[in-house]
Amino acid sequence: MNERTGDEVDTSDIGKGFEVGGGEYVLVEPDELDEVAPGRSQSIVISDFVDVDAIEPVYFDRTYYVGPRGKEFTKVYDLLRAALLQANKVGIATFVMRNKQYLTVLRAEDKVLVLQTLHWADEVRDPGKELPELPSGKAGGKQVDMGPAAGRGAQHRLGPQAVSRHLPGEGA
Repeated sequence: MNERTGDEVDTSDIGKGFEVGGGEYVLVEPDELDEVAPGRSQSIVISDFVDVDAIEPVYFDRTYYVGPRGKEFTKVYDLLRAALLQANKVGIATFVMRNKQYLTVLRAEDKVLVLQTLHWADEVRDPGKELPELPSGKAGGKQVDMGPAAGRGAQHRLGPQAVSRHLPGEGA
């Protein structure tokens, strides 16, 4: 639909382009888009290393297991896994999947590297704006001191088996 005239626009008259200023546009042909569009990564590009606890959980999205590309890469793979685990660090990385670039965290577990996609900062909402009735954060006193003591006996690591027992239709 033409916004100025209200007339319907035929799909053959629609193109892709970029405004360069002053009402001027550069049209981009479909084959040119294919050349510059991200394809499928053959590698994960690590740009930085940060402490495991440096990323707030709200940014995590999906989890994938990562393995070496072939037997010749197992030694390097295990070296990276062991170094991350020992240093308590994660790698901040990017890779392309399904024509989309993802910001990720590469972290080590006991025997495997795990890739977790992250939400970009503009995808995470500010709770202060979304939840206007949040408490002031001035709680204190004996009740707050008793909280951690009440949970000490119930501490355990939550694994896949425990999660499946709590899913609807699973276990019971």
